[in-house]
Amino acid sequence: MLLTLAVMVLSLCSYVTLASRLGYTPHFTLALLAALPILFFKYLSALKMFMSSFRMATFFKWHGPTAFLLLREKLSKGDETFPIGKHNLVVFNLNIIKHCLVLKAYNYDKGGRAARLMGEVVGPRGILGALDEDDHVPSHQVLNPHTKQAERIQDFEDLVLEETDNKVKEWAELVAAHGGKATEVDLYVDMNEIFFKVLYKFAFGIELTKEKFRHVHHLISQLERYSAVVGFVPARLLPMYKLYRSDVPGLVKGLNKVVEEIIEEGGAGSPLAELQEAAAGVDGVQLRDTVKNLLFAGATTAANSLGWAVHLVTRDSKWGERAAKAATAKDLTFFKNVCLETNRMYPQANVITRRAKSDDYVDGFGPIPKGRVLVVPIIALHYHPVYYKNPQAFNPDRWAEGQKAPPLMSYIPFTAGPRQCIGQSLFNRAGPPLLMRLYDAFSFQALQSYPTPKWPNAVLPPNAGGFRMLIRPSA
Repeated sequence: MLLTLAVMVLSLCSYVTLASRLGYTPHFTLALLAALPILFFKYLSALKMFMSSFRMATFFKWHGPTAFLLLREKLSKGDETFPIGKHNLVVFNLNIIKHCLVLKAYNYDKGGRAARLMGEVVGPRGILGALDEDDHVPSHQVLNPHTKQAERIQDFEDLVLEETDNKVKEWAELVAAHGGKATEVDLYVDMNEIFFKVLYKFAFGIELTKEKFRHVHHLISQLERYSAVVGFVPARLLPMYKLYRSDVPGLVKGLNKVVEEIIEEGGAGSPLAELQEAAAGVDGVQLRDTVKNLLFAGATTAANSLGWAVHLVTRDSKWGERAAKAATAKDLTFFKNVCLETNRMYPQANVITRRAKSDDYVDGFGPIPKGRVLVVPIIALHYHPVYYKNPQAFNPDRWAEGQKAPPLMSYIPFTAGPRQCIGQSLFNRAGPPLLMRLYDAFSFQALQSYPTPKWPNAVLPPNAGGFRMLIRPSA
């Protein structure tokens, strides 16, 4: 309060000095002086709200996604739910999470400002951007056979391993060119290249060139960042942020052009071709948005997760040695556990929201009014000390046979229920053998010991250069 009064006095003195120099009459000056306090106090509450929003945004920027756990301790004294703002309820209660994601998923959409703003980029009628089931279900129904049938899952794994072998050969040539010495590679770029090429072949029936990959990956990585940040920027700061990101309309235009080319070039027999058939019931807008959503969710999620897996294994020589031995012994179970643990620590769907479409009631909790937005901070849930012993530590053995499984709904890296990520079965099948191929061919040394994820972000890529590695041929 004293600071506010001091600022007012200084402002008034400055104003009087300026008014006299500009030649304003004493009466005019006094009239404006009388109006100043009225205007100040009229907008004081708005200023306080603005500063509160700024502090919250800074808090999340500083602490990252696990800030939800810190807020839980600060705001709710350890309770499993706590409000943020007027409509948002952050939820750690597993019964509520199961209720809104699974049991009564039909009563919850992906509403809320964050979901609407993301829809501006990815389109409102695809898998990611669709707020309601009417737009979400058709795309899901057409794509599900390609992500759940054993034959198609095998096709996906074969493509992943084919592209992985191509990348291993490329790295081997690079090492040879450096006289067999340790050679630097960017695992972030290379993993994304593998999965974008697989996505183009598997979903669109198209061969992706390196040049085209660089262009598409640049567009997607920039728009992923923007589409998440706008959801966390307080509403009062949003116009300023959109002005700062004046490049976004051009990026969206570039992405739309890429989507048009994919639809035009798509190969016969691909999921894209099936979406275009009349029997699929998918119109032009939904087709465009589905392709756009596949570009967002179909490659970077798996690439980032496997990049984190290699980095986490590399941090501790114990796990690096275990990985090398497991690769030699063709022990796929170890790499499955590595993937499980990586998705605990860096779930690509790190925070999700669900909005109640009508009044609801959760046994053991109470009413959830229409319009209430439930915020499920998946990544913070995965670090919850009640569910995971020493949650900050990377420990694949916590998933080993005989270990106690975490409680239901406390591990949901692909979310849960009807909106569960359709790529879960594909990743679980292809991720572990990919890691085994890499460790069978090379050992890895991270150039950045503890990279932080870019956050807020639609997925969790590393910060700049975070996955740069030195590779050496395996002994």
